[in-house]
Amino acid sequence: MARVSVIVAVYNHEKYLKQAVESVLAQTYKDWELILWDDGSHDASAAIARSYSEKHPKKIRFFQHKDAANHGQETTRNAALAVAQGEYISLLDSDDWYASTKLEHLVEALEDPAVGLAYGRSETWDETTKKIWPVSGHHYASGDVFSELVYENFISAGATLFRKSFFERGFYFDSKYKTIGEYPLWLQISNVSKIQFVDAVLSVWRNHGANTGTKNALLAKAELVELCERMLVDEQYRVHRQAISKALAKKRYDYANMLFATGELQLAKAECRLVWVE
Repeated sequence: MARVSVIVAVYNHEKYLKQAVESVLAQTYKDWELILWDDGSHDASAAIARSYSEKHPKKIRFFQHKDAANHGQETTRNAALAVAQGEYISLLDSDDWYASTKLEHLVEALEDPAVGLAYGRSETWDETTKKIWPVSGHHYASGDVFSELVYENFISAGATLFRKSFFERGFYFDSKYKTIGEYPLWLQISNVSKIQFVDAVLSVWRNHGANTGTKNALLAKAELVELCERMLVDEQYRVHRQAISKALAKKRYDYANMLFATGELQLAKAECRLVWVE
């Protein structure tokens, strides 16, 4: 059984998938399996993924949804989790890549049983300029980080490693949200476990202008507001209600600003009034 299961939800990234897979093959830490799950791609992504599983059958497994349709990233990740054999879970988007020491750094951090998730830095590759941009001025935290994390998501998915056992407790990737990705899961984990920051660049996020995470910015703001509203009345987050309320006010304000910028004046005013009420 592999110690780490690397999960890649593959979707229409034939141009980038090879680099993503090769970055896993190049890991200095070798006790891993790679799960490539195609989410209804219309290009050659599935064929590329399948070819890697045929070339490395002991390390790489390939899956597709039975109906070959597009179900979304979080649903696909949940499906991959059901077949994952590792003790730890590592995420990789099919258009990004890992630093070669990513797994080595984070497995070591998770040797502390009190730590549920470990993460490091992520850099940005600009596909247009062909330049890599280090992240600067970013907030990072370790320990009991829920209050800081609910205010600002500072954890990059590709730079994380976390325990599969959380899913046996009913945690999951929330497919209800279309734009905020793993953030609800990070908050679930930080509510019950310590988080450990490792000060090293562990992954690279590729900005090519068509990223799922850069689309629907207005919807993302709305989903962040809804997420905080849900947590505010959820008993599992009861001890963090003050922090959630503070975060909700900020996220409402950000949402109102974007509504105003897009000409949705009445909606913007309504959100601003709620900020003052809270």
